[in-house]
Amino acid sequence: STFVLEISKSPSWRPKFIYYNKWVSFFGFLLCLVIMFLTSWYIALASILIAAAIYFYIDHTDPTVNWGSANQAWEFYSVEKSMMRMRRF
Repeated sequence: STFVLEISKSPSWRPKFIYYNKWVSFFGFLLCLVIMFLTSWYIALASILIAAAIYFYIDHTDPTVNWGSANQAWEFYSVEKSMMRMRRF
């Protein structure tokens, strides 16, 4: 996912790790795929097909749901936590 965020130039993607490299992320993805298929090729294939089926189902039905971003979730959590702290006083 970090490789995809990097090549898509997502404005919310700002890696802070000093040694971050998109190609290392891509290599990690490929290594995970290879290990999946080496351990059990039929389960790896089945899991990829199930994930693709879920993706295409969601893409085909096109739900009108806004899940929000991780930043919005963190802001909501912070506000809720602050309000609960204020409630104790």
